[in-house]
Amino acid sequence: MSSTGHCFDIGAATQQSIQEFEKRQNKFAHDHDILLDQMDSLSDYDLLQAFDVNCSKDGVAGNGALMRLAPVPLFFYRRPELAVDYSGISGQITHGDEKAYDACRYYGALIVAAIQGEDKKKLTSNTFYDDHREWFVNKKLHSDIMTIAQGSYKKQGGYQDGIRGKGYIVNALEAALWAFWSDGDSFETGALKAKPDEFGISEKDYAPSSNINDDIVDRIQGSMFGLAVGDALGAHVEFRPHSYLVANPVKDLIGGGTWGLQEGQFTDDTSMALCLAISLIACQDFVPYDQLVRYKWWYRYGYMSSTGHCFDIGAATRDSIQEFEKRQRKFAEDHSIPFDQIDFLSNRDLLQAFDVKCSQEGVAGNGALMRLVPVPIFFFRCPTVALEYSGISGTITHGDKKVYDACCYYGALIVAALRGATKEKLLSKTFYQDHFEWFGDRKLHPEVMTIARGSYQKLGGYADGIRGKGYIINALEAALWAFWSDEDSFEKGVLNAVNLGDDTDTTAAIYGQLAGAYYGYKKLPTKWIDPRASSFDPHEMKCEKSWLISMQGVKLLLYWIRQTGHPYFIRQSVQRAKYAQLEILQMIRPIMETIRNILRNQILYNSGFAHEWIELHPKPIQRPSAICYSCQRPIQQYRNFWIVSDSLHEFRDQCERCSCDPKQHVQVDYQLGFDMINRENHQSDELAT
Repeated sequence: MSSTGHCFDIGAATQQSIQEFEKRQNKFAHDHDILLDQMDSLSDYDLLQAFDVNCSKDGVAGNGALMRLAPVPLFFYRRPELAVDYSGISGQITHGDEKAYDACRYYGALIVAAIQGEDKKKLTSNTFYDDHREWFVNKKLHSDIMTIAQGSYKKQGGYQDGIRGKGYIVNALEAALWAFWSDGDSFETGALKAKPDEFGISEKDYAPSSNINDDIVDRIQGSMFGLAVGDALGAHVEFRPHSYLVANPVKDLIGGGTWGLQEGQFTDDTSMALCLAISLIACQDFVPYDQLVRYKWWYRYGYMSSTGHCFDIGAATRDSIQEFEKRQRKFAEDHSIPFDQIDFLSNRDLLQAFDVKCSQEGVAGNGALMRLVPVPIFFFRCPTVALEYSGISGTITHGDKKVYDACCYYGALIVAALRGATKEKLLSKTFYQDHFEWFGDRKLHPEVMTIARGSYQKLGGYADGIRGKGYIINALEAALWAFWSDEDSFEKGVLNAVNLGDDTDTTAAIYGQLAGAYYGYKKLPTKWIDPRASSFDPHEMKCEKSWLISMQGVKLLLYWIRQTGHPYFIRQSVQRAKYAQLEILQMIRPIMETIRNILRNQILYNSGFAHEWIELHPKPIQRPSAICYSCQRPIQQYRNFWIVSDSLHEFRDQCERCSCDPKQHVQVDYQLGFDMINRENHQSDELAT
């Protein structure tokens, strides 16, 4: 029942209850001589009665019990007392607190009453509980729930008056009822009113309607995309010296090079920025512990990586993440926390007790600055907070004072750019003095102050000492030089940053944060943020999307087979695995390809713009391929189409792209039932068939 095909966004209480349920299933199966694979299908009434389904600990009162409630009152609405009782039980099996039971009972009663046609005045009446007491079978509500039932949610100020969309079930119930009470008889209004509380900001600040400042949105998008574009442009020449780039200057977005990436794939700079951005959104706050958790996920599992695994990680960042893991293990032991729950720490006292500064003093690499931009974006309305958090965001992995001050200063520039400052003001040698109150009377480190006073304003660039090095002072100076000298062109500035050499991707990513915030998304080079726009018409874009959807479906099928089936190892030529070919590739994929290609041809034919069509061939094009069970290889491309799904790659007598034992490969004679036809040479206006 997942929208993505896998479980995500599961609450800690729900997860723990499900795990406890699985333990109880195992024990129950053993005690009653039931096969474990039959436990999920238990139907005997006596056995069902004997199984203890209350799998939550006492005191657990999260909103997960309430969020899924609706099917119960819908199913039993004709018998309100039963609907109310079952509503409470449905919540308590995973959330054991009495408040969870009563919150579900009360909200279930409201849903039943709404289904039965009661008007809004009655539903929001302070006497609803008393008016329907028989539905509750004389079971009194918990005092916290009774307070809500008596109208505590009726607050005109909403967030300003204390309404919060938090994970605690009492907060969640009150917030939902406030949104219903204040929605002006509009579902859309009520739903949007509920959204600001989810992020801990006021309805006024959220401004979901036409009051949104489109210019600020454009600048925010520009700063994030600017970072990613700079990162991707510099990735293939990372670590190349300036002399190499003088002879071979980067002029466009290409792949290959240092990391063997595809065109447009990003490195650690963007991955860590995405981790930071997601943390700010998910936590609705600045929580350094959660940021470190997500950096750890990137390092260990490839979370937010463009390739699915971590690469290009700086030594300082790696050391800090490893230190964080050590501290997590000790903290879990000292506080009796199951280690599999330590990543999901949410108790404020525990978060305060955890020392998140995992770097040694004196560490001053540019890795703190390359990922910065989500912080000033998130807090730009409050510059003093934005600057303080900018500094802290860097020092959790890079412990030097220069790092804190460099991040504060660059964060201030981004905040000012988002708020519409001119380039002249951003590059002013008195910017720090002009915004002194933002820095909270905190003096900058002398090396950072030197940059703030304009040390980067050197016409000669590299010849005058500008360097795109890993040291944060060099990186900050280089990025500001590129911005100062870009002649109001993001393209020129970001290429200048890359062509300084050395840490090319990070210098360009740092430039992209500020330049993107200043120029905005709409002024970024279209060819880099949407490569298809310059070479594909809208019809072809739809066709390509259709093709990609087809490929995704096939990849999912292949993945399922690989996970659930058994590998076929090559022992003799006659034992080559035909399973995937005969059962999947020759049956399902050709059907999907045929449908997609017919649709594509129809669109191309109607558009009259495209010069190439697809022709379905009676004789398929053959491409020798193999599934490798030991490594993952990138998808390959044939002309304009992706043809190698999942982790397939070319196979001869031995694998040419990885060092795995050939016996770990399953050969597949991959068949492609299409070819291209040039419209100019085609003798008929009929569709290719």
